[in-house]
Parts: sequence; C-alpha cells; structure tokens
Amino acid sequence: VVIAPEDIEFLYERYLGDVCERFGPFAVRADEPHVTLLFIGDKSIEKLAEEYRISVNRVSDLLTKAQGAVGQQVSVQLRHVVWNDLLAAAYVSLGDSVPCATRNPHVTLARGRNVAPKW
Repeated sequence: VVIAPEDIEFLYERYLGDVCERFGPFAVRADEPHVTLLFIGDKSIEKLAEEYRISVNRVSDLLTKAQGAVGQQVSVQLRHVVWNDLLAAAYVSLGDSVPCATRNPHVTLARGRNVAPKW
C-alpha cells in the first residue's frame, strides 16, 4: 500500500518534526513510504507460508487479492509512532478489505544511516 506524499509529510511534521535533525541516527528518510502487505522477494509460496505461519492456500489468496487491489485507494488509520536507534515507524490499522499477512503493518518513516531498508 503506497502512502500519499502529503500524508507522509503530515506524519513527519506532526510526530517527528524534521526527522534528520531531531533524531540524529535517522539520517535517511524512507524513499517510498508504504505498508508492506506481504514481502515476497524471491521466495516460493511454500517458503512464504512457512515464514508468515499461514497456509499455502492463504498465501495464494493474499497474492490474488493484492494483485486485484493494485491502484486502489484504501483507508489507513494511524495507531502509533515508534522509534529507536535503528528506525522510526508509524504502525497502522488497515481495513478488512486489505489483504495483509504482516502481523504489525507499519510505514517505515526513516532509518539509521547504516541500516538497510530490509534486514
């Protein structure tokens, strides 16, 4: 789920101020803020099911629903913003119609200078 630029700017202004100045370790703002629904990478459906602790059928269903939802606008509700010395993230709630395998859906707002986008 891609987050609208104006919504991301609101999060930065409202909850973190200028992230790069206020929280020194957060030198890198997220390039494309989004909510990861199911991180696939180069994994097979079976491996995804194992990692997410869901059935292969559930993974297939999520993939089908996600592909059908591409380009659709959805409502995302902010739950809370957290940060530590590695990253800053906004945890969100998604509507029931949004297919999501991630246990804690969130938007990464910023990460430490030496922290990879995915680790």
